[in-house]
Order: sequence, then C-alpha cells, then structure tokens
Amino acid sequence: YSEKRGNKLESPGNLVQILANDYLNTLFLQHIPSDGRNSPDWLRVLCQLFGMTIGETLPLWEAELSRLAHPHIHVPLPSLLGILEGPGTVDADMACRDFAATGQWPQLSEPIRLEVVLRLCCLRWYCTLSVADDELEESPREFAEGVLIEYWRDVGRRDWIWEGLLRSGELPVFMNEQVSPRWAQ
Repeated sequence: YSEKRGNKLESPGNLVQILANDYLNTLFLQHIPSDGRNSPDWLRVLCQLFGMTIGETLPLWEAELSRLAHPHIHVPLPSLLGILEGPGTVDADMACRDFAATGQWPQLSEPIRLEVVLRLCCLRWYCTLSVADDELEESPREFAEGVLIEYWRDVGRRDWIWEGLLRSGELPVFMNEQVSPRWAQ
C-alpha cells in the first residue's frame, strides 16, 4: 500500500491516517469541494457533521503548539520582546495562511517560529474564554487563521499578553522546560 501511494510509512499511525483519508475521500468527496491543490478539509466535514465548538478545537491547537515549540526555540530576549510589542510580521502571517490552507507549517526561521508559537499560545488562550461554547461556523483551520492573524493584529496580542500571560502567570509552553542560555543574550 505504501508503494502504491508513494508514501514512506514512518509509523503504523501514518498508515491509519492514509487509510482514513482514503475512506473519507471515498465517502465524502461528492459533498465537499476541493480547491484543486489541496485535499478537502476533513476537519470542516467533521465539524459540520458533529457541530464542534470553539473550545473543542483546543486539543488541535495544543498539538500544533507542542509540535512547533520543540525543539527549543533559540532567539535572544530582545527578539522575544520585539515580537510581543510589535503588531506581527508579514512572514508569520504567511506561515499562518499556509497552515490554514494546507494543514502543514512551512519551513520557519527561529524568530518566525517563535512568533507563530506565541500566536498559537494566544489561540489556545482564546479557546478557553467565554466563546469556548460557541459553535464553529467555519472550519477549524479558517477559525485558526482568523485568530492567528486578524485577532492577533487587532486586540488578541494585547489581551493575551495582559490576561493570558501576565495576570495568569502561565508561561508559554516552550518556556516551561529548561530555558536555553541564549535567551539571556
């Protein structure tokens, strides 16, 4: 099956994912439009079928956050502070758009990866607010794109820094482990 698909099976879970995607493709393809370059958004299909709420997307973003935050991010402290005080970079916006379109993160430099991780921390925090019980009206990826770009640039960054970081005392996931000595540079 791997040779037929041209995929390398790194783990049994990959085969399960490939088979599940093929099954969903067969089952739902006639109902869900594809943009021609990506496979249909199966998260959207499942959310529409099962009525997912904003809060129920939290595990998706925690998984992405964990994946992007490791290995350790090595940037100087002034870079971190610059990201927190600035509105956001176009490169980070493009990375978030790529993720929303494909479900994969592009290759990211350390400063951009840090900015995307901070935006994901903000997204995770947003999913725990009073809107957590609201039903998604879009796919999780479209929702994430809106929060990671528009909300971050509007009030999200400021609100998350104040409420989700400073007042809660919760460190971002990448700072919970031993902090790299390069942070102090």
